[in-house]
Amino acid sequence: MTSLLICADSEDWELVDESRIEKTYINYDRIWKHHGYVYYWVLNNLKEPTETRGSSATLYKSHCQMRSINLLQVSYYELRWAQYDSTDFTDNMGDGYYARPDSMEEKILNIVCGHID
Repeated sequence: MTSLLICADSEDWELVDESRIEKTYINYDRIWKHHGYVYYWVLNNLKEPTETRGSSATLYKSHCQMRSINLLQVSYYELRWAQYDSTDFTDNMGDGYYARPDSMEEKILNIVCGHID
């Protein structure tokens, strides 16, 4: 699978969560619905990048009514904002799962599903 997210401009992303190690963003312009599923990108910027990793971008496929989440692609980048070389993981992403109550994934799923309706 070719990465659909070439690079991220900070102006396109809105902060949705912040932990002590990273900030999590959603790009509302890149949320789309197809055959009952919602697709969306989540960007995580490390607050203190390592020598080899500054950010990750994850493409999700979710079903709002069933509350299911599937990871379609995870890309790790050397710099923040999904910049520079990436390492992509797309194989064996699993059959999906359900967001744990009160988790960041549930929060993001609620935001995305609310945006698409």
